[in-house]
This record gives sequence, structure tokens and C-alpha cells, in this order.
Amino acid sequence: MKFIDFCSGIGGGRLGLEKAGFTCIAFSEIDKAAIKTYKRLFDTKNELELGDLTKINPEILPDFDLLISAFACQSFSIVGKREALDNKEKGRII
Repeated sequence: MKFIDFCSGIGGGRLGLEKAGFTCIAFSEIDKAAIKTYKRLFDTKNELELGDLTKINPEILPDFDLLISAFACQSFSIVGKREALDNKEKGRII
């Protein structure tokens, strides 16, 4: 089965799916350090790198069976400002 990894971070969700036999065909992440780590951990050369989730045109997405996504974690991360739910832009859960 093929999947797309949104808000991929460094690939925790992907790792589990790949161990279960799934194949990642595209990923989306905006944090440059996370992308660098993701690419070191996984072979992404034949995958679409979609960038910012809010700017993805759904018309260009390849056929897939499963979409996974973490929530935007910038306001929860210990490397961030730790604003959590007080951050109205990135900390809110829709």
C-alpha cells in the first residue's frame, strides 16, 4: 500500500508504516532541520517533497491508499516558545 506523510517531522509515523510493508510516495514538512533529518533517515529520491502543507494543490497528489499526518507541533516543541494551545495560529486543534 502507498501512503503520503503530511507534517512528517523526522518520520516517526513513516517508520512504523514502512516496517508494516507500506511504501511512502510523498511527504510534507516545513521545518528545515526536520527535513534534513528525514532525508538522512529515509531514501526520498523517488518521492514528492511537497513542502508547506498549506500550499499543496490536491490536484497534483499521486494516487495513494493512506494519508498520515501529525499535528503541527511548533508551539508544543521544547525547542520552540512552548506556547502550546495559547498559540492561536499553530497550537489550535481544529
